[in-house]
Amino acid sequence: TIYSDNGNLELANAYYLKSIESWIKYYNSEIYGLGEEYNNYTHFLIKNEKYDSVKIYNERAEKIILKTYGPKSVFNSDIQLNYGDIFLNRDSEAVSIKDFRIKKRNNINKALAYYQKAAVAVIEDYNNIEPLSLPPIENTISEMQLLTVLKKKANAFTQLGEIYQAEMDYENFLRFNISALHTINACTNLIHRLRIGYLNEDSKLMLAEKQESTFMEAIEIAYRLYRFTKEKQYLLMAFEFTEKSKSA
Repeated sequence: TIYSDNGNLELANAYYLKSIESWIKYYNSEIYGLGEEYNNYTHFLIKNEKYDSVKIYNERAEKIILKTYGPKSVFNSDIQLNYGDIFLNRDSEAVSIKDFRIKKRNNINKALAYYQKAAVAVIEDYNNIEPLSLPPIENTISEMQLLTVLKKKANAFTQLGEIYQAEMDYENFLRFNISALHTINACTNLIHRLRIGYLNEDSKLMLAEKQESTFMEAIEIAYRLYRFTKEKQYLLMAFEFTEKSKSA
């Protein structure tokens, strides 16, 4: 992580692989620590846009994580987030703008499916894997993890809306921006619950990093919908998000 943060990606990559090799050599190929190391390496590859082998390492992590922690865990949620990020962030090779939009839209839909699975993994007694469904924010294993998941879902909905806007499909532009608004609103409610609950210092720092960008995104989505529809409900929501951001 130190080498990665300092920009020495080649050396960081070598140390990640050496760590994985050591886990296998001194323990075994299914120990939980190896699964977490595969997951850490996957994060590194995604962050640095090295997509050629990332899916292989995430699949290896998933196999161990599911065996160790089961499907309902923050660890499994993290694995599903990785899959979503791979599809959302990687470039879509295309021969034309139309082809690019089609491939990008397909990738975003795949990302949304994985983000929904990531949400399911941290909500007790909830198993709805329909990508367009809004997950509940009650009975969570980790509210902080669910906040991360829902922020990524809102971003994916926004990107879908942008594609449909470029295609002048304003019905779907509106549809996915409304989905983004509902999702980011759930994020603001989660932030409120986290703020009034007990948080250790690390969690407070994580929340501080997330809440400003969350409220800014919420304001932008609500105001975008107001500009498009001229409906005052969206202007009022933008104002409410602004007031919430001040109190936060």
